[in-house]
Parts: sequence; structure tokens; C-alpha cells
Amino acid sequence: MRRQTVLNFGLSAMLVSAASAGPDWTEMGDAGKTTPQLIGFPVQPQSIAGVLGELPLDGLERGPPGGNDSDGGPDVADVYDILIETNEEFIATTYDQTFTVTLEVEGERTGSTNFDTALWLFRTDKRGLLANNDITSLNNRSRLLPVATDGTGSRIVNPGRYLLAVSFGDVAPVAPGGLPLFNFNNNPGPTQVSGPDGPGGTSPFAGWVPDSPRPVRKYRILIRPTPCAPPCAGDANGDASVNFEDITAVLASWQSTCP
Repeated sequence: MRRQTVLNFGLSAMLVSAASAGPDWTEMGDAGKTTPQLIGFPVQPQSIAGVLGELPLDGLERGPPGGNDSDGGPDVADVYDILIETNEEFIATTYDQTFTVTLEVEGERTGSTNFDTALWLFRTDKRGLLANNDITSLNNRSRLLPVATDGTGSRIVNPGRYLLAVSFGDVAPVAPGGLPLFNFNNNPGPTQVSGPDGPGGTSPFAGWVPDSPRPVRKYRILIRPTPCAPPCAGDANGDASVNFEDITAVLASWQSTCP
């Protein structure tokens, strides 16, 4: 796997240390939307850069004629086979300049993820585990935490291999027969970290809906091994900030019993 050199500006000393703890990985050719691209073994990646859309960033076709996904059809999602070494502290976010950096330069790619995204985490058998559409009601980037916030109890139980997927925000994985794996219609809606509570939630994903052409969009997924150091007092959902989302996380779990 080819590594990219990344220059990050405007980082605090803590975040520079966290970001430099591991390599940066770039999508090679096109990561499939159902066939995962293996990255970074045996080292946990710290960030993944790639492109979604009908054509890659450089304008050259990849995959079938027309610039479609390597699995065929429009390029609406990318799936990566990764190693999660710190399961209880895992955070993955599509790049949001309020979360880590203010300027980023990487070869041809400059700036931040600037479109509506969704992030999905699956077991290696392609069965759903966690998903997030929007970080907040005002931020349509995405952030995965190690534990669901929707009351399903779904979580990353052990370190190991997982499948991490990024898609356009209106695209979702479906089981055979088109049944969605995740449900964002229940409270607290698209800002939740959802467990696989959709009608197809017990099945492996077989595709993405809708599967229609999209414009070219660059993305960057930042993977952090620790949410913050030292731990933030009041940070109930582990996203390294204390805000209204922590209040809703506590209310969603009110009077629940921890195993």
C-alpha cells in the first residue's frame, strides 16, 4: 500500500501527537462498495483519503467504462478492511475542520470533506455493527463511536478486523432483498450512532441504495486511537467534547443497567 505524506496545520500539541502515531492511507484505484480494500495491516491506520463519485479526482476512468465503482455500477460507497487495536477508544470521523485541523494538504487533495457523508462499521462477515449519518443537526459530516447511542447496545466488543465504509449521506447499505440494515428514523434521528436495528439488521449487507450516479467528492476519514487525554469530564459519548450531544446520550441511557 502506498503511503502519503500529510501536512497538518493548526493542530494542538496533543492532536499532533495523536495524528502522527500511525500512517496515512490513500485509496488505491477504487475501493469496492461491496469488496473491501485491505489497508495498513498490521498497523492501525490513522486516516484514509479517497474519492467518491462517477470519476476519480484526476479525471481518469477506474473500474468499468464510465468511471464506475470497481464492483460495477456508480461509485456511491467505499469499503475498507481495517484493524481496530483500541476498541474501547475508537473514533472515526469524516474530516471536519472544527474537530482536528484547519488546513490539510495531501498531494492533489486539498481541504476538508465538504459534502454530506455517512460512516458504517461492519464485522468481517459484512453484518452491521455501528453507523452514523450526521455529527449534529448542523453538521452533516459523520462520526462513529465505539458504542451505539440509540439504546441497541451495539458496540465494538473486541479489537480486531472490521470493515469501515463511507458513503454519500443519502446512501445506505441493504441486505439481500433491499432491506435496510440500520434505522435512523427513531430518536435521536440521523445524529445517533445506530446499531443494526433495521429490518435487514441481522443479515450481511449486499449492496447500497440508492445506487445512482453522484458527482465527484473527496473525503478523508480520521481514525483516532484515543478520544482525549486526559478524559474529558462530562464527555458521555466519548467524542472529545462536552455539549448537548452528551446530555441526549445520558437521557437515552437513563436507568439502563450496564453489564
